[in-house]
Amino acid sequence: MTDWLVANRLAILSGAAIASVIVNLGLLSVVLVQLGAMKRDSRKDHARRRSEATLFFWNELMEAQKKPRSLITQKYGEAQISEDEAKRLLHAASHPGGDDDDMKMGHLIRGYLNCLERLATGVHLNIFDEATLKRVGKYRFTHSNNQFRHFINLTNHRTGRKDVYTEFTSLATSWSAETDLRGGDGSLDDP
Repeated sequence: MTDWLVANRLAILSGAAIASVIVNLGLLSVVLVQLGAMKRDSRKDHARRRSEATLFFWNELMEAQKKPRSLITQKYGEAQISEDEAKRLLHAASHPGGDDDDMKMGHLIRGYLNCLERLATGVHLNIFDEATLKRVGKYRFTHSNNQFRHFINLTNHRTGRKDVYTEFTSLATSWSAETDLRGGDGSLDDP
């Protein structure tokens, strides 16, 4: 028996080494499957947190802008602000001493657009989730882009820059170009 063990020692050791390699490969495959599952779960958790952050910021923005939006709506309704009106508001907002009501309204509109610009910038930087924001705010974005179009264009012209409110306008423009098969714009804030 010992002669047989000595004679087959190499075969026995090779078999043990192969068995060890097979066990290690099996364990490695289990580890890789677990890592893949953890990575998927981590991505899902990150996406969920981005959606939550988007909803939180949107709700905070809408709450903070409730009074300014109400004042803007009282004065203009939902109609587009004319180019002449936008000129007057921008002039009053940047030249103190004129009409106080126009100055205040110009500042309200500018503040509201700045908030939408920050939110759109967050989407473009992948801080906020575009699909979530689109779901809750598509109407508000596309409507505000249309309502304040002249104000935005004149702001760009007066500053000599072409990038004022570009994050907001590019997002709103891309969303308004889409159609929803259900009618309306598919947004939860669709009136």
